[in-house]
Amino acid sequence: MADEAKPQEEPASFAANEDGDQKPETDAEAEKATTATAEAAATAAAAAAAAAPVQGMPAPAVEPVRSQPPAPKRVAGWLGKKSPHPLKFGYYQRRFFVLDRAELSWWRDEESSKNMYERLGSLDLNTNHCLASFVPTSTIKFLIEPVNGRWVAGGNFTGHNKGRLFYLESRASPVSREMWVEAIENHVEWARANLTL
Repeated sequence: MADEAKPQEEPASFAANEDGDQKPETDAEAEKATTATAEAAATAAAAAAAAAPVQGMPAPAVEPVRSQPPAPKRVAGWLGKKSPHPLKFGYYQRRFFVLDRAELSWWRDEESSKNMYERLGSLDLNTNHCLASFVPTSTIKFLIEPVNGRWVAGGNFTGHNKGRLFYLESRASPVSREMWVEAIENHVEWARANLTL
């Protein structure tokens, strides 16, 4: 009997596995892999198109990082500070003041100003919004007062929990009251600018 011809089988499709060996895959698996590859390519193309500027349109602006402005000049000198004590009403105590980095501090004398532990009081202009103005009846006196009538925080002085007004006089200071008021205003402005960074 003659050899009967065997029907020819369709060649199977093959795919490489992780080791590089060939293994057959079904038509459904091949179609799924093709679809996944096409979707990945479409996603990558969409991301690239979104990142690239549209022709004729400017690229989106990148906001630069703002750095802290330099601190205003340090000011130091003798001032008279009106005593908050009721029995010393109207009496001005002679104190050595330093205005540095939006903090106004005072000591008994210039030598003790080198030691923070000997500081008698301070007013932090970074946390306390205030106004400095001239006392109209004097050529040497000026006033520092809280904006809303009360000190918020950051102060080490008698009356910090009330709306104490600081009356100061520049009689013994090499710095005029005009320069003190301007310096205080500059430090307050610098402190506010830093809050918006």
